[in-house]
Amino acid sequence: MESWEKKSRILRKENWIYRGIRTINFILIDLHGKFIKTEYHNPEKFITKNRKDIDLSVKFLKNILEDKISIEETLIFKKRCQDGSSPKNQKIHLKHLLDLYEEIKTNGMKKPIIVAKYNSPTIKIWKYSEGTHGEKIWNDFKNETGFQLIEGTHRLPIAIYLKIKKIPVKIYKPMFTQIPNFTEIFDIK
Repeated sequence: MESWEKKSRILRKENWIYRGIRTINFILIDLHGKFIKTEYHNPEKFITKNRKDIDLSVKFLKNILEDKISIEETLIFKKRCQDGSSPKNQKIHLKHLLDLYEEIKTNGMKKPIIVAKYNSPTIKIWKYSEGTHGEKIWNDFKNETGFQLIEGTHRLPIAIYLKIKKIPVKIYKPMFTQIPNFTEIFDIK
């Protein structure tokens, strides 16, 4: 089975349109954000069932900071390496999460997370199909919270772990954002 990272790399290499749209998407998100007021909300409000990577990151912080286990023993590290990601790259990625944790713990959370507000009862989310070169399968997903995290996959779990009551948030109207199903990417049911 190909890893989601490998599938993502294949998709980006083979599909220049995807790269262009993704670049335009981030430019529009950044530009759009300059006109959106920062609000303050409880971070728990933005946990969704298709973003189990957030739960795994909270568990990672608990494992490292409270249980004192090594990075290599954490579930998120094992799962990502099992899916084909380089252990060296995962250590760097997870050490960055720990560095950001220390920064937020010391200085507070300054940069807002970005979420999109969806009013429909369902939203379209994607996952990679097995045995393809980055082809996405789109499914309807029950929109229980009305929100989807767009930016802040490190800051949100840190805020949850630190039990911060209110965090800075910019709430966008949905634009061109594609919503991944991280529950299935990490094979968590």
